[in-house]
Amino acid sequence: MIEAGHSDGEGAVREISVNPFYIDATTITNEEFKRFVDDTGFQTEAKTFNVAGNVWEWCSDWFSPTHHINGAKDNPAGLPTGDNRVIRGGSYLCHASYCNRYRVAARSKNTPDSSAGNIGFRSAADA
Repeated sequence: MIEAGHSDGEGAVREISVNPFYIDATTITNEEFKRFVDDTGFQTEAKTFNVAGNVWEWCSDWFSPTHHINGAKDNPAGLPTGDNRVIRGGSYLCHASYCNRYRVAARSKNTPDSSAGNIGFRSAADA
């Protein structure tokens, strides 16, 4: 049983429903991201891309501990704006002394301008 009241808003297990979607089996590789940057002209300040090993995964939702618990149960969406994006999971840098419940369902937050070798993403789209 997970205790309610964590700063990330995680509480008791609850049922939600989501429409079908596609998601990559793994995080985007350095080569895939470079191809995206080259093909689209996407501007990034990163000189190198390091998405190796287990990484926290960026989510499109803006972080809010209360919205996550009290939000819609049918196709829940995050808030339209915010200061921090949700990251989920954990990374190769996690350690029991400073990581937030290192597991797939763990939620944390980070500013959208953050870049680090322990944060990655997967592509996803509605089916």
